[in-house]
Amino acid sequence: MNNRYARLLQNLHTGIIVHDADMTVSFSNRRAAELLGLPADSIAGRLTVDPTWYFVDEKGRRLVPEENPVNHVIATHQPIRELMLGIHRTDKTEVTWVLISAFPEFASDGRLEQVVVNFHDVSHRKRIENLLLETQQALASTLDAIPDLLFELGKDGRYYDYHSPRTELLAAPPHVLLNKTVAEVLPFEATQVVMAAIDEAHRTGFSHGRQFRLDLPSGEHWFELSVARKGVDAGDASRFIVVSREVTERHRIQAELEASKSRLSSLIQSVEGIVWEADARTFAFTFVSEQAERLFGFPCEDWLAPGFWIEHLHPDDRAWVPDYCASCTKRLEWHDFEYRFIARDGRTVWLHDIVTVVAENGEPRWLRGLMVDVTRRKQDEEALRLAANVFTHAREGIAITAPDTVILDVNEAYCRITGYTRAELIGKTPQMLHSEQQTQALYHDIWQKINDTGYWSGELWNLDKSGKLFATHQTISTVRDADDKIRNYVAIISDITVEYEHRQQLEYAAYHDRLTGLPNRNLLSDRLQQAMIQCNHRQQSMAIAYLDLDGFKTVNDSHGHETGDQLLIALADRMKESLRKGDTLARIGGDEFVAVLGDLENMSDYELILQRLLAAAASPIKVGELTLQVSASMGVTVYPKDKVDVDQLLRHADQAMYAAKQAGKNRYHLFDVALDEWQRNKNVMLMYARNAIERGEFEMYYQPKVNMQTGEVIGAEALIRWHHPERGLLLPGDFLPLIENQPVAMEIGQWTIVSVLAQIAVWQRLGLRFLLSVNIGAYQLQDDNFVNLLAGLLAQYPDVTPALLQLEVLETSALDDIVKVSRTMRDCCALGVSFALDDFGTGYSSLTYLRRLPIEYLKIDQSFVRDMLFDPDDMSIVRGVIGLADSFRRRVIAEGVETVAHGTALLSLGCIYGQGYGIAKPMPASQFLSWIASWKPDATWIGQVPNRQM
Repeated sequence: MNNRYARLLQNLHTGIIVHDADMTVSFSNRRAAELLGLPADSIAGRLTVDPTWYFVDEKGRRLVPEENPVNHVIATHQPIRELMLGIHRTDKTEVTWVLISAFPEFASDGRLEQVVVNFHDVSHRKRIENLLLETQQALASTLDAIPDLLFELGKDGRYYDYHSPRTELLAAPPHVLLNKTVAEVLPFEATQVVMAAIDEAHRTGFSHGRQFRLDLPSGEHWFELSVARKGVDAGDASRFIVVSREVTERHRIQAELEASKSRLSSLIQSVEGIVWEADARTFAFTFVSEQAERLFGFPCEDWLAPGFWIEHLHPDDRAWVPDYCASCTKRLEWHDFEYRFIARDGRTVWLHDIVTVVAENGEPRWLRGLMVDVTRRKQDEEALRLAANVFTHAREGIAITAPDTVILDVNEAYCRITGYTRAELIGKTPQMLHSEQQTQALYHDIWQKINDTGYWSGELWNLDKSGKLFATHQTISTVRDADDKIRNYVAIISDITVEYEHRQQLEYAAYHDRLTGLPNRNLLSDRLQQAMIQCNHRQQSMAIAYLDLDGFKTVNDSHGHETGDQLLIALADRMKESLRKGDTLARIGGDEFVAVLGDLENMSDYELILQRLLAAAASPIKVGELTLQVSASMGVTVYPKDKVDVDQLLRHADQAMYAAKQAGKNRYHLFDVALDEWQRNKNVMLMYARNAIERGEFEMYYQPKVNMQTGEVIGAEALIRWHHPERGLLLPGDFLPLIENQPVAMEIGQWTIVSVLAQIAVWQRLGLRFLLSVNIGAYQLQDDNFVNLLAGLLAQYPDVTPALLQLEVLETSALDDIVKVSRTMRDCCALGVSFALDDFGTGYSSLTYLRRLPIEYLKIDQSFVRDMLFDPDDMSIVRGVIGLADSFRRRVIAEGVETVAHGTALLSLGCIYGQGYGIAKPMPASQFLSWIASWKPDATWIGQVPNRQM
């Protein structure tokens, strides 16, 4: 061996011995000699086995020669790494512990040449391990002596270790427990308790006192937790020490105590009164049951304040109650008494107090008692006294009967009202007062109501002792005993004869016309309401006729109001006679009447009655020396065709009456429900439309126009849509006709032009240049300021090419004032815009007028295009329009191209431009560009040569 390396190996702290294949030591450093206890210069040349030392394993067993590491390596040619062995020298008792590694080295021919053995002294570590083992054993012995369950858990509740001398208390076998979470082992409620304790310990460092229950094979067990985190700070804690102490017996005892306390509390609470205790020397309460707070409103702790009870005695009782109690207490006497106490809300409560005195050494020490609320009894006693007074002195008559209605007693007022004496009434029944004004069926219904509800109240006509009728308001009540059996009946009667007659007069005046005696507006409204119910029930109709006399004012002015009144009286009688028995005629003021004609099976049933009514109103009337004649204008509406309320029915009939007057008088006019509905819809639509622009509810959709022969998109028509807040998305036909010729139509028309100009500007910036057309109405086109308005709008968009804007006008609106419209259109063309004549063919235009209008496009109305494939007349019209456009050198575009067949037919006629659902539906601007990118015309259209050229 090289001397340099030999010196290096000699100085190593690790022992090294090199053995030849025959187990002879060829080299050993000093450390190896020290570990073996041999002189350093005596090892070389020796055999591995030496009588002065031997190896032992960790259990102290001496190794046999075959187990010697060198022998093992020579025999197996396999290395040994870090084998723990003890070197036991025969001259010492202490063992030196080393980690031995032995490695074989081979010659080039594969023959084992030598074995290199390393010795690393680990005696110190071994001693520490032994000490630690002893400590652990001591700790285990200590823990085994503790009856509690000990666990190490993670923050997520995972079991990492446990110690328990009583495995029967574990929720799962030990081999199942480890590496499981609490949630996987314990029931839900127990898991919640454990995790809450871990969370508290994580936050505060410690948790104590939380309990949970487990149902184990040995029965129910309760445990109490103590949890501490292992880390110093909450942020460091990932493990927790959990001590689970069985507290089943303690829990049982505590539960029994709680149950006993609960039974006692329940017993006290079930007592109908307040259980209390007080100091006999000061009258200060030391305990009151919870009923005190429920009864008086004061918290129980308020009662314990000195002087509280005396302070809240009723002022009239405060003068004697304390002295009375003191006197009885001094004599150690049991006592009970009644007094009043003022509750927190100011109520006065009557109490019956039963008091026992408890003595110590012959002196009163405690007062214990029971307060019972007797307020109801006191009130009942007072009520009985009051009832006796009321019965005797009441102005109403009162009769008390037995269950068989035999009279037991009556008061003085009952005798005065009926004319009978008390002696004449007792022993009889109230049937002696019955009159024939009521039927037996009514009396049967009265007693049925009393038997069902225990009460009846109403008005009856009775006979007094002299046989005279008198009206009464009568109440009959049933009195039952504690077993719910009928004990008595009590009847209370009042003589209302005078009031009844006066009320009848008032009711007649309230519901009838003072002059004619006919029903007035109040009674008319009621009868109309009832008639509407009958119509709905019987599925019939009724007519409401509103009459206004023609010429009555002249009679009044010429002959005076007295003559006019006489004429009204006579006319009322005459018109009433012309009606059927079930009909109603009412005067609602002045010379205005309303007739209600019910039970109409057919709509024509009322016509004959109305004619008779008109004839009655127009017949000459003799008033004194005068013969007077007037007529009537009538407005009629029919329910339920006109399905509105009473007031609306009268208003509708009134509107129709004015139409009858305007039509020449002495006739009737039928209210037009459909026209009224249209007008109301129009008014509502106008109201909403006025604010729709500000609210941003309008949006422009665009329907493409294409050259069907080439597939080129030549433009689009801008069509308005309304996102109505209640009705949803509305098309132009749903609202434009209703606002036509209204100022708001001008505002919407201006908004549409602005929207289209803005869209042209957007698409121009994207490099798209095609024609956008927008509809303008006649009201807008004929406005004197339209040209200036259009010029101003174009000026707001200087980047927009005016030629890209086209205005579409209806044929009929363009011809209303051909001279003015033609001038307006030419002035607009001077601004750079163009015109298209929309719905061409639906009007009645003169060819001369058509020639005078600066129109670039004629649009064939879609109603002709849609039906042209199967209607020869429509086909002829389409062919004629195309011919006219050709003659007048106008371009023609067809609306309503819904199918490929439509496009093919139009191309064959020479119309190459089209729009319609067969090409594309109207769409928001956001979808238009993607549509252009994907648009392809039908293959049969491409390159098709028309029969006639444009």
